[in-house]
Amino acid sequence: MRLILMVVHGVIGMSAGICGCAVFASKYGNTNAAVWAGISAFVALLYVQASRSVYRDVNRVISPQCFLVYIFIAGIFVLAGSVVMITYLCIGLVHKEDLSPTGSYVVIVWGFMIFKWALFVLFSSRKFHKQYCEMEGNEPVVAIND
Repeated sequence: MRLILMVVHGVIGMSAGICGCAVFASKYGNTNAAVWAGISAFVALLYVQASRSVYRDVNRVISPQCFLVYIFIAGIFVLAGSVVMITYLCIGLVHKEDLSPTGSYVVIVWGFMIFKWALFVLFSSRKFHKQYCEMEGNEPVVAIND
């Protein structure tokens, strides 16, 4: 049931990103917000794909290393979302923009959405990786030595 809720949550995020992309591109002409909304939809798609693949993998044939790819990609998008938020905040402050759908501040929201979805992908993939390694009797590939 939890995996189904994860998939539904991700589909809602994908829909919001696609709608945001369409609205900011066509109605407001804010291509920056449109592009980052589209990237947010893509990261939400990664979340849906990771959750859906675990849900459909009844026989546990997915390799635990598959989730390491998701973890790597999610790490890149966490960094990208952080950079987008900081960059567009600085741009908005330097240009003294107001809060409008055509300004830079709305891009901060989409940077946060990328950051949020990437964290969801990162944490769920780490959890799935750990579960699959425990099922195989293997230790996780990525280990931190204290």
